Amino acid sequence: MSICRSLISGVVVAGALAAGGAAVASAAASVDSVALHASDLPAGFKQTEHKAVSNADMAKVTGVSKAQFDQHGRITGLEVTFVHGTTGLFEIASNVYQYKTAGGATWDWQKTLAHDASVAKAAPAPKIGDHSGGFAETQTNGTGKKKVVYVVYGIVVQKGVYDMTAGVIAVKGKATMNDAARFARIMVSRAH
Repeated sequence: MSICRSLISGVVVAGALAAGGAAVASAAASVDSVALHASDLPAGFKQTEHKAVSNADMAKVTGVSKAQFDQHGRITGLEVTFVHGTTGLFEIASNVYQYKTAGGATWDWQKTLAHDASVAKAAPAPKIGDHSGGFAETQTNGTGKKKVVYVVYGIVVQKGVYDMTAGVIAVKGKATMNDAARFARIMVSRAH
């Protein structure tokens, strides 16, 4: 796990509270079509992760049983990460989890938001989708002239049958919650 991944653990692990199985409801968009793509991001970002996450995988990561994910109608999930070699905004994460019903997605959104509150601080975020909530974290690495302060901003959104998380990691001052919200809005625009 890279330093970027550990800094955005609130985004990635929080999103882990929703990933899933195999079939996709025919009326709903695929998780891959809802997730962020390189074309959605500023120039220079490269995809480093594109991972389907089953209900069994989610159970291992979250401590929520596979049976609970099954019971709430979780279908599938996808975690996608992009990185950039700069010292500004250098990581963007997109997690999309699909359920059979909006009620299942809302259950997952509540679990995700509760998890985020346990690993990061709740942060003001714009209303996006049916439900949304933000989180932020600051970490300092190094000392003296090599000291760097990183920030993580994330927003968890429930829209219809989807629970989604968009998050960014940047050097302090190079990103805001608005950056995470911008990426979340892209995903919500595709969730139908």
